[in-house]
Amino acid sequence: MTVSLLKPLFLLLLLGLPLLWWRASVMTSGQKLIRALAFVLIVIGLAQPVMRSRGQSRHLVFILDQSGSVPVAEKERARNRVSDLVARATAEDKTTVIVVGKSTITVPGCDEVIHISPAASDLSAALDLAVLKIQDQSAASVTLLSDGETTRRSWRDAVQDLASRGIPVHTIQLSSRSGDLYPSKLSFEGELRVGHPSRGHLQIVGAQGPVSLTLSVGKEEILKLDQVNVGADREIAFTIEPKVPGFRTFRATITGEDSLAANNTLSQTWAVQSPIQVLYLGSRVQGGASSIGQLVGSGFQLTDSHDKNVRPFADYDLILVDDLPAAEFATAGQEELIRAVQEQGVGVLVCGGPASFGPGGYYGTPLADALPVRFLQKEEKRDPSTSLVVILDTSGSMGGTRVQLAKEVARLAMRRLLPHDKVGIVEFYGAKRWAAPLQPASNVIEIQRALNRLQAGGGTVIMPALEEAYYGLQNVNTRYKHVLVLTDGGVESGAFEPLIRKMSEKGVNVSTVLIGPQAHNDFLVSLSQWGKGRFYAVPNRFNLPEIILKQPTSSRLPAYRQGQFAVKAKGTTFWWGNLKTDSIPPLSAFVELRTRPGAESPLVTQTGNNPIVASWMLGRGRLSVLATEPAGPGTRGWQNWDGFGAFLAHLMTRSSRSGDYDIDYQLSRNGNDVRLSAESKRSRTVMPSARFLDGKSWQPWVFRRRSPSQFDSHLWWDESQDVACVVDTPGRPPRRLILAETKMARPELQVGPDATLDLKRLAAECGGLHEPLGGNAIRPTESIAIGPTQMKFLAPWFFLLALLTYIGDVFNRRRDRLLR
Repeated sequence: MTVSLLKPLFLLLLLGLPLLWWRASVMTSGQKLIRALAFVLIVIGLAQPVMRSRGQSRHLVFILDQSGSVPVAEKERARNRVSDLVARATAEDKTTVIVVGKSTITVPGCDEVIHISPAASDLSAALDLAVLKIQDQSAASVTLLSDGETTRRSWRDAVQDLASRGIPVHTIQLSSRSGDLYPSKLSFEGELRVGHPSRGHLQIVGAQGPVSLTLSVGKEEILKLDQVNVGADREIAFTIEPKVPGFRTFRATITGEDSLAANNTLSQTWAVQSPIQVLYLGSRVQGGASSIGQLVGSGFQLTDSHDKNVRPFADYDLILVDDLPAAEFATAGQEELIRAVQEQGVGVLVCGGPASFGPGGYYGTPLADALPVRFLQKEEKRDPSTSLVVILDTSGSMGGTRVQLAKEVARLAMRRLLPHDKVGIVEFYGAKRWAAPLQPASNVIEIQRALNRLQAGGGTVIMPALEEAYYGLQNVNTRYKHVLVLTDGGVESGAFEPLIRKMSEKGVNVSTVLIGPQAHNDFLVSLSQWGKGRFYAVPNRFNLPEIILKQPTSSRLPAYRQGQFAVKAKGTTFWWGNLKTDSIPPLSAFVELRTRPGAESPLVTQTGNNPIVASWMLGRGRLSVLATEPAGPGTRGWQNWDGFGAFLAHLMTRSSRSGDYDIDYQLSRNGNDVRLSAESKRSRTVMPSARFLDGKSWQPWVFRRRSPSQFDSHLWWDESQDVACVVDTPGRPPRRLILAETKMARPELQVGPDATLDLKRLAAECGGLHEPLGGNAIRPTESIAIGPTQMKFLAPWFFLLALLTYIGDVFNRRRDRLLR
């Protein structure tokens, strides 16, 4: 017991004590003393004196594990150790022994023996009871004798309470039964769904050699593995495909070298979801929906868009657009599909052939803008073949610079020709002559020599030259035929119009070039009009025209490429799962595309890196692309590939909707308290609807709104029982929910390493000691919590004494008057 002051600085007021006696000569010594005492008492009260003391009672709690997981001989030794520890307690100590298990025992000298959990080793309940038994003012300790195997794993709150109160927990390690082989935990990766491969893991305890596993659902045996070697992780991995939706109880039975066969079967209930709902949009591939359904198996329920019972897009998990031309998919329908993806989380898989993507007319459509790929449309430029006959005036009037100017114009025109074109030269000078017969334009040297040899001299007679050019072009097979007349315009009169029009009708165009300073010539303009050509004026060498003989064209190359195209896989197991990606056969055809920035491409061609599979998230849903037809000629090379169906099923699964429709549901539990929370994703008017299985009947959850979009509901449920819940969504199969671990409590003889209480760590966290059963270091009477400190405030008593002293002073000063 100690006394201290909370505010000792108030004692400085005692320095003012002499002021009480200043100018107090009329007071007696007794009055001065009484007033000084009252002042001192008030100052001490202001300093807030407190008296500190600690609890004196001691409480020793022992938890004795007598459950079935502890060998019989070990139980006897543990009872003797507890009796010895209790015998060491003094008469003032309170002792409590909490016995876990079926055994009923008595402990000599113990104040209280409590038996709990006769059918299970519930160490969590024993620790909770120890916390309740120890009073707050008691000095206490807890000693736990156990193998650590507990059927319930909710010990955390009790441990934290003991640690915060400074109560040490000592642990004595008991040995477990040896040679016992049993399954302790069954788990699956992700949710179970009909027709979808699910990877499962069975945790094994006590395996000394190869074991055999049988997995059953109901009366049906769905898996049998013989002589499996259990690895260092003490697990057996397997793959199953559930066949029936609902809450299914899986029974895993193992056999092997074992000392106890009663605990070789483990039963756990899991929720198996209905098949993925798929709407098939496609008309080009006949029987495409049924072909794809056979490929992917029973895990998908395909509905053809031509069926009468087609529902809105939002009612399906996946929309499969298979080689559907844009002309058959209205813009309004595409916009509705994109809204379903963004707002309701619907998945979309667009598959491509000659009628999809760019070739299918989707340029600029809402679907094209939303896809994770850009359409690639290459163009081929085509320069059509042309035959050109140059008619050059070499009459006397073309002398001097005019004939040289005409040659320059001819050279410019011939430069526009390609090697597959043809060219010839006809000169007229009163007569006509082929200076260079029609020949390939690649014979540049010979053609230039013929042009250089031309000299001016003679008359101007053009009609025979036009006829000669016309007849010469009759035997030429080219896309365009052109006659180019170069003259100064001084030609004879004649019936030119019928000839030129006839040439035009036969596909021969006539253009004219006026050489010389004149700006216009009616005759040459008329020739070009009749011949559907052009008229050019060349006054000097500084105004040479660009002679247009043909118009190059471009055509789009088909984006749908056929042949043999090797592919390579990229990405993580999210896209491939357990599929082997090093043996994918070549594709027979695909649509050339380009991946948009931010999209994934888990499958591409080896040459060109063209995406075969591309995907990205759009709003709440996923949009994916398969750049070939899953049931058409594009995948002809994959028809004999064993992994084709699994690949397509995995792609459809990853692209489909994940989670719930309008409302997200989350099922959780804390001991006996089971909670179902719901959050509305779209409309605040949509109310959650769910049912739970109570015995053999389904009962509705009663939801309470916590916010405009959040709801929750609570049930008080036996923690050793499964919680089965069904979420109802109009137009869709029910979604089944069950806790990730179906039971909080484990069977007594099937507790695995994950449910074992680490006794050494428990002692360290609570400041206790840890030792084996044969040790002798733990002595609860010596290592014990002192107990909480008690603090008593003394200030009110000092103030009371000061008041009584003041009253006594008043009575003393008026005593004589009162006595009269």
